[in-house]
Amino acid sequence: EPLSGRSFDLQDYYTRPEGYRSRFEHNLPFLTVLVNCIYWAPQYPRFVTKKALQALWRREKKPKLQVIGDISCDINGSIECTEKMTTPDSPTFVYDPQTGVIKDGVSGSGVVVMSIDNLPALLPRESSLFFSRSLKDFLPSLARADFSGRLEDCLLPEPLRRATILFRGRLTPEYAYLNRHLD
Repeated sequence: EPLSGRSFDLQDYYTRPEGYRSRFEHNLPFLTVLVNCIYWAPQYPRFVTKKALQALWRREKKPKLQVIGDISCDINGSIECTEKMTTPDSPTFVYDPQTGVIKDGVSGSGVVVMSIDNLPALLPRESSLFFSRSLKDFLPSLARADFSGRLEDCLLPEPLRRATILFRGRLTPEYAYLNRHLD
């Protein structure tokens, strides 16, 4: 929300993020699990701050919030208590909002944080097989597609066309907004 009290303006937020703060922290007392996978850059407000977690732990004897799955895995980023990346062999740590101390595992006072940076690569075999079977039906159309012209004319099935982020080295119109995040 704007610090000035004005109404929210998306373009202003993108150009002047320092003039905004996150309102999400008001939801923390009602959550048991938080899964975060938003894009974040240092100039933007944090989604969940250490200060907000500390206030929650001070206010409530046993807060509902037990687990944060930080899929984005930005160290000290949108979820400020993500202080390190975890691994498949040691997937979690406990962040104690009262002391700021982290401890590997799931035991201790605080919130359990999972921040495996390559989590999507860990899809189970069953999921991989399911997705492979689902995509198999698109292979003939993909093989027949003519990529020499425009994306709209290349004869890709609609789901593949909508999912295309880059075409011939350029972001597609639906994903052009990503340009502002590229160096």
